Amino acid sequence: MPLIVPALVFVIAVAMGATAAARIVPPYATSGWLMPLFVSAAMALVSAALVAREIVSRKAVPAGLAPTATDTTTSTLGRVAGWIALSAGYAIVTPQVGFEWATVVFLILALKVFGGASWRLTLAVAVPMAFLVPLIFRHVFSALVP
Repeated sequence: MPLIVPALVFVIAVAMGATAAARIVPPYATSGWLMPLFVSAAMALVSAALVAREIVSRKAVPAGLAPTATDTTTSTLGRVAGWIALSAGYAIVTPQVGFEWATVVFLILALKVFGGASWRLTLAVAVPMAFLVPLIFRHVFSALVP
């Protein structure tokens, strides 16, 4: 995986998090900026882990076996376009089908297509996250998912 994609996502997530943190207002549990703050923090953590994994894997691959610049550029553009399309689809579909179902589908596609995760890991992350986030908002913050 090219390093530029997760690095770009990390930078965007940090910017989103900083914006959300600057605009969050009391009462914090019902602030409209709480969900963007959580989402950007999760994006930053995952993308930082992907950057670290990529750096470690590059050190492990001999120099002559690395992909060519053309392969990297093509796959980077495809991945960025794919992430934009997946994110736009998620934003459009969520109000119609609900947060839980849209999140399950989004996470499964994101983890399988872009992360190359196993089915065991994909389902172990996607299903609980889609149903735990609303429960946390409902019972901890006494608010619905924004």
